[in-house]
Amino acid sequence: MNYIGRKFSLLGFLEEGITSFVDPEAKRLFDIFAGTGTVGWHFKQRGFTVVSNDIQYYAYCLNRAFVGLNRPPAFTKLRQALGLSLSRRSIDDILGYFNTMTARRGFVFRHYCPGGSSRANRVYFSDENGRRCDGVRQSIETLYSDGLLKESEYFYLLACLIVAMDRVANTASVYAAYLKKLKKSALKPFTMEPIPPPGAIDAIQFTIETELIWSVACPATFSIWILPITRDNTARTIMFWRRSLNMTTRS
Repeated sequence: MNYIGRKFSLLGFLEEGITSFVDPEAKRLFDIFAGTGTVGWHFKQRGFTVVSNDIQYYAYCLNRAFVGLNRPPAFTKLRQALGLSLSRRSIDDILGYFNTMTARRGFVFRHYCPGGSSRANRVYFSDENGRRCDGVRQSIETLYSDGLLKESEYFYLLACLIVAMDRVANTASVYAAYLKKLKKSALKPFTMEPIPPPGAIDAIQFTIETELIWSVACPATFSIWILPITRDNTARTIMFWRRSLNMTTRS
């Protein structure tokens, strides 16, 4: 995602700093401020068990997909309902179904598009892309309510939707404000595309309330904590490790 604070360009720096600092037997990573899930996604590929935490629900959705899944979901019930092949491993046909979804004038269009009913006449998305986002979002919720989507499939689609919306958002990598005129990328058509799960071990935990991270009990092995990196990208990333760590109560 094109988001300020994303650590994608720092993954090599973080991995080098962490692996050179902690015991080689360390296999559990706590991403306390998970955000878009980039760090957890990277370290899960390296064989770590990841505990992701963030107070923002969008981050929870992204981490459920980017970190929580080892492979794209099967979408068995939805395939049956749509008459799609059950043997096909690619999910391009599933996402293709959503890409042909009827556009609707819903929440995104009304409040974040210039043609909506908001007095501010916001320009976060073009009118067409806003309507398409609404069509997909409402469809995902309906399919989930009707029992045609498992929870993992539901969050995978929500993550795909968030990433797709970000690609056509008329912002400068932060959603506190929009650009006055639609930029070139915001004029491109909204398209749902697959997102890459990391493919690794299964043991994943998530929390969406900051306080809940303290209730996680850790085994008697080294554990890693990653806290926000400083703006100048120096080695002042704070990492804590303990031989025997039990955080059932806050100290």
